[in-house]
Amino acid sequence: MKKNKLKEDLKNFLYDNKILIGIAIFFLLITFGAFTFFYTFGVDSEYAIFVEKSATYRWIAQGRFGIGILKKILNTNQIFPFRNTILSIICIFFNCVILCKVFKDLIKDRNTKLANIIFVILYITLPISAHYMYFTTYNFEVTFAMLLASISIYLFNNLVLLNKCLFSRKVDMLLAIFLLTGVISFYQAMISVYISLVIISLILYLRNNECTFNKLLKHILKYIVYLGVSLILYYLADKILSLLVIKESYTSGFFGWKNEELKVVIRKIVEYFKEIYLTNGVYGCFIIKTTLILSIILCIYIILKKPKNKFVTVLLIISLNFVPMLLTICLGTCMPYRTQQVFLIIIPSVWYLTVMELKNIKIKYIVGLIVVLIGFRQSMYINKLFYSNYLRYQYDINVSNQIADRILELEIPNKNDYPIVYLGKIESPDIPNLIKQEVIGYSIYEWDNGNYVRIQALMTMSGEKNKLVYYLEKDEKTLNKAKELAIDMPVWPNVGSVALKDDMIIVKLSND
Repeated sequence: MKKNKLKEDLKNFLYDNKILIGIAIFFLLITFGAFTFFYTFGVDSEYAIFVEKSATYRWIAQGRFGIGILKKILNTNQIFPFRNTILSIICIFFNCVILCKVFKDLIKDRNTKLANIIFVILYITLPISAHYMYFTTYNFEVTFAMLLASISIYLFNNLVLLNKCLFSRKVDMLLAIFLLTGVISFYQAMISVYISLVIISLILYLRNNECTFNKLLKHILKYIVYLGVSLILYYLADKILSLLVIKESYTSGFFGWKNEELKVVIRKIVEYFKEIYLTNGVYGCFIIKTTLILSIILCIYIILKKPKNKFVTVLLIISLNFVPMLLTICLGTCMPYRTQQVFLIIIPSVWYLTVMELKNIKIKYIVGLIVVLIGFRQSMYINKLFYSNYLRYQYDINVSNQIADRILELEIPNKNDYPIVYLGKIESPDIPNLIKQEVIGYSIYEWDNGNYVRIQALMTMSGEKNKLVYYLEKDEKTLNKAKELAIDMPVWPNVGSVALKDDMIIVKLSND
């Protein structure tokens, strides 16, 4: 297909889906609107902004050089929470539209409008997205990587399944591989996103196309080769850039098979599976279990009703649902919720496919209505998580102001000439409507068991009058000396918990 014809095709798709675009914008506003315009910062944001000397250096050291390069270009590590979140929302919007276009091309059905709406609503409102959107200093990089993954699968599908191209086969192939390499360089967990996009693409393609097992195997091998080439390019680029920086041990901690006993790793994987799929462990993500049940029903329907490719399709649907466990099983480590962006692809795709398989128009619209209600409910859960972060932020600011007032009350000239050493942590009290999950809702005063570097960065961020800037930066000698001097000091907020001793200002938060 010629380039101008593809452009016309995309233009027609957007024109035919004006309602879809309006619904996407509406749900983006009710889901992320408050988070966009109410300034907060949380765990890692304070560290990234005030402590890191070079964000680019750190991300390259973790093998995520794509994030580092983008930060170097756009300076997203500075205090631009509104800008980064708005850019993230723009990426989410375009990602939804592109994926709907990808699915439309594969199944060739004339009427996919309802299925597209269902996909977009579930994609935008899935509460697991709050776990990476929370990080205002790199949420844009994650959503941008998701967008690049969708563009790359669009190009790969054209090459592998649809036998067409945007520019030329060679150019499209090189561009798609380059994009996928970039996706991996942003976040290694994005490999699961690529795999899930490949599986759903094959499922939709098989829906209306006869395909022998050998032909299907050739298609799968092509996708594997593209991934393999991208991984090699990523590995080479990472090795070259590693010559410029010292590698961090952060990512090496995820190799559970190497670091723990076999039975311990297996038990943790089983518990993680139950937590994710069976017990609604991820706040607000009841739809994960619901989608798993829906997938089973869909598989039974396909076996009973579909005359062609049914067993392969069922196998692909089963595989799709368990892609989120792939990294956990390979590494032997339970992955943080913020790495599970793959659910953003899997859950809407299963519902999309279900609606396309339904023949009764009334049942289709009933499912559509149910999804709209689910979308509103999920957006409420996301807002609750963001509101929890706002409550935690207000608590941290209030505590910081109180500590700053105590320090300023000390009759010490030139206070900034003295190191300020924070000892221990403050357990955050039970706050109504505060939800704690992963990092969301946790006070910086309690995170890392009381990290004095993070606390000092928080103090710097908390207001103009708190410019009591002294970064201890893991000076163990000073820290140990402060602990000895603080043995007889009372703990915060008692009188005497902030004092000048031996040329250092000690703030004793707890006895830990």
